[in-house]
Amino acid sequence: MKRILFSFIAIASLSLIFSSCEDDTPGGGGIFDQGPTVTFESVPDSNFLTDNADVEPGSTFSVRINAVKGDSELNTFTLTVDGVNADISTYVINGNPPGANPALIFDAERDGLTWDITVTAQSELDIRDYVFSITDDNGNSDSASLLISTETASAGDGPPVVNIGGSGEFTASANSFYSFRVLGATGDNEISIMTILEDGDIVDPSRLSYDETPFDANPFFIPAEDRNSFSTDIVILTPNETATFNYEVILADDFGNENSAFFSITTGPTGEVVTLLEGVLFNAAGPVGTGGLDLETGMSTGSSDPLAEIRDEGIDDSAYDINWIKRIAGVNGTEIRSLFPGQNGLSENFTFTSIEVQEQLPDLWGNAFQFQNSSTNGDYMVSFIVEVGDMFIAQKGDTYYSFRVIEVNDTPADNGDNYVLDIKF
Repeated sequence: MKRILFSFIAIASLSLIFSSCEDDTPGGGGIFDQGPTVTFESVPDSNFLTDNADVEPGSTFSVRINAVKGDSELNTFTLTVDGVNADISTYVINGNPPGANPALIFDAERDGLTWDITVTAQSELDIRDYVFSITDDNGNSDSASLLISTETASAGDGPPVVNIGGSGEFTASANSFYSFRVLGATGDNEISIMTILEDGDIVDPSRLSYDETPFDANPFFIPAEDRNSFSTDIVILTPNETATFNYEVILADDFGNENSAFFSITTGPTGEVVTLLEGVLFNAAGPVGTGGLDLETGMSTGSSDPLAEIRDEGIDDSAYDINWIKRIAGVNGTEIRSLFPGQNGLSENFTFTSIEVQEQLPDLWGNAFQFQNSSTNGDYMVSFIVEVGDMFIAQKGDTYYSFRVIEVNDTPADNGDNYVLDIKF
């Protein structure tokens, strides 16, 4: 009988020993300690996420979490991003910023809670794991998580909107500052960059200003306060020549979506408007007093008359009907040079019509070619054989004249041959 009682006591003692090995202290995670439960709540007709999603970089997304305690009351909430505690400035709980991360849970919410949490997503183009965790007083925890991708959120998004104020066809002085209005608005993403092209080429940023802010580069980063929309004056220094220039203003977002608006500026010189008149210069072997020309009046004079600036070279000793030399020269201290568009620094777009103000003439003189042919006696320089369309510039003292040949009239029966000229000075 004693042997049976001893065995019973031994078995009971052994059972007590094994039972006492189970840790039921707080935080011990005993087999009888049920932890909390955390889930995302689906809310019809709302923007709350319950699963992985694509969002815009730097935009916000929201979840509604439900947490119910197990055997112990709820203690803390933690938000992690890729395993790192999120910065408390990147999310709000029920509209309020958290005081800390982890954040303590108080009062009735220790039994259970429903929180609306709005989070600012990563600004980089990648995928990140957002984990919403609840821990109870015993250290037991549960969580709900989702992957947020910003990699493809903007594929195919609508580009920015851009418009130019006014007609789109403007006139301005050459080498002057001209202001035009640009209006921009977002498409599906904020505007970030403005680029300005002139005849297809990037405009030097030193020639541009965004309102009163000089471009530091072209492309130019739009100021933060204007990235949703703007209406501003862009100032450009126009080229230092008379022509029509075509411009393109390109707005782009961070994803390369872009849109363009086009306009043109026709530049003209500034200064004293030139005088335009017509003159006739006759063959120097023709009627008396008609071999020279007064460029200031367009009146014919003698080839050696003091009022003449240019003269014709007359005839040679060849057959009578083909003996007009058709060359001209300066007289009374006047020098004449030839103008060839596209040569010696003269714009290839230059025309006689381009001469609008007197201030252009000294510059043209610097782009002109000196005569290379000598007169018959070798005493002075003369032009090449004159043809319709030829352009010249003359200097006499401080005065410049430019003229274009619009007619060359041969009169084989006599020496009434002549040139008809358009003259500007």
